Amino acid sequence: GIVSSLNFDYRFSPALTARIGASFLLLGGGFVTSLSYLTHKQSSHHLELGFSLGSFSIASIFGGEAKETFIPGLIFGYRYQPLKGGFLFKASLTPFVLVKEEIYTYIEYGVGVREEKKLRYDFQMWAGLSLGFCF
Repeated sequence: GIVSSLNFDYRFSPALTARIGASFLLLGGGFVTSLSYLTHKQSSHHLELGFSLGSFSIASIFGGEAKETFIPGLIFGYRYQPLKGGFLFKASLTPFVLVKEEIYTYIEYGVGVREEKKLRYDFQMWAGLSLGFCF
């Protein structure tokens, strides 16, 4: 989640984990889901590799309608999760892509005004820390 979130992470096999969470922002919020692969099944220390998809609704600072956006991302990180339960710690790099629709207006001689919609992709690199408790 962006800035702060509350998550439920379920490890349904020694190497696979799924997560669902709610993200809280000052001007909105959303939901995040992820699926990750964990290395070193018999250890408490893991390399975590995965992907995520977030759905966020963010209101404008200046009023107006909230905008809904989907954000696909990747997860590259370290996870400390004891085999018998206890304190959980994660540190991850979380690159993601923001997809924006932009409208360009052209004036063509003899035709008039023409609008064209194009998608723009902004790649952003973020990082995350997670603290929790596992059973």
